[in-house]
Amino acid sequence: MRAAQIRKEEMGLHSLGEKKNYFEGWYFRLWDERCSLAVIVGFSPQRQEAPFFIQTTDTLTGRSIWAEFAWNEVVLRQKPFHLTLGENEFSLTQVRLNLPDLQVRLRMTDLTPLPFSRYMPTIMGPFAYLNNMECIHGVISLHHRMEGVVSSASKTVPVAGTGYLEKDRGTSFPQRYIWFQSNQCGVQDSCFFFSLASIPIGPLTFNGCLIVVKLQDQLHRFATYTGCRLQSLQCDQHQDGSGWAQLRFHQGAWQIWIDLECGPACTLASPKQGKMQGRIQESLSGKAHVTLFHHGMKRHESLWEQGGMELQWELAAAEQGPKNRKRGLS
Repeated sequence: MRAAQIRKEEMGLHSLGEKKNYFEGWYFRLWDERCSLAVIVGFSPQRQEAPFFIQTTDTLTGRSIWAEFAWNEVVLRQKPFHLTLGENEFSLTQVRLNLPDLQVRLRMTDLTPLPFSRYMPTIMGPFAYLNNMECIHGVISLHHRMEGVVSSASKTVPVAGTGYLEKDRGTSFPQRYIWFQSNQCGVQDSCFFFSLASIPIGPLTFNGCLIVVKLQDQLHRFATYTGCRLQSLQCDQHQDGSGWAQLRFHQGAWQIWIDLECGPACTLASPKQGKMQGRIQESLSGKAHVTLFHHGMKRHESLWEQGGMELQWELAAAEQGPKNRKRGLS
């Protein structure tokens, strides 16, 4: 498959159930000063009676919501992508939710995809050409405008904030991973995305990383396939999903320091061999302190707040250092 075709089809549904133990999901994120919201739209064909689902977490209701949909409630158009689940609609231009406890009407404009090439058709780089990976990640838009209204049983909030859009497909989420994304650093049209995950390919498993730091027109991109390597990792996580992580990477003459702090999190379902039987915890109040060095000289420093964060990394006791105590970001 050519790079342009991979890119063009990234948003669409890649399987209608012919693949074994399969899942696919879209992640729509909104941040506004009055409300933060994450909407996950998923497809798990092993659940034959109701293969599509929606799950949400938000700061308005303070909890997660789950809804299931049978085939007779689904209308799918691939080009351009438009998915209708009952009274809920999702596309590259809108998010419309009509759930018993949460109603959302959002318009999306000025989507900002990653630059791509033949070597890097998506954020997965050359791994995008492999179809049998455990989890294939995609970033559809680093940032865009989202305007509309979010309503719960007790409150209606008009919003005009920043959005982010990504998706995943495969069989399972990684056995252990750390994920963070934020658009809030005090500079408009900016995004920080980070992922570190254990990746199995055949008999081998390695730690793969994806890092994007975008400040308006300035873009820094680091990944395993561009030579980025993990130098050190310390972390601590708690039962409520909160915790912290300190990571150090290098790529050629660059050094990347990332300090993460995860606030209390909400429990969400996650894919495990195609079935939504796993459990993860996601916070909408994560923080990240990012510092970039080039030839030992500091070239960039930023603090990202109100981030989506999932800390699913269980370190063995031998990897834990004596300095692993909780630290704050300011």
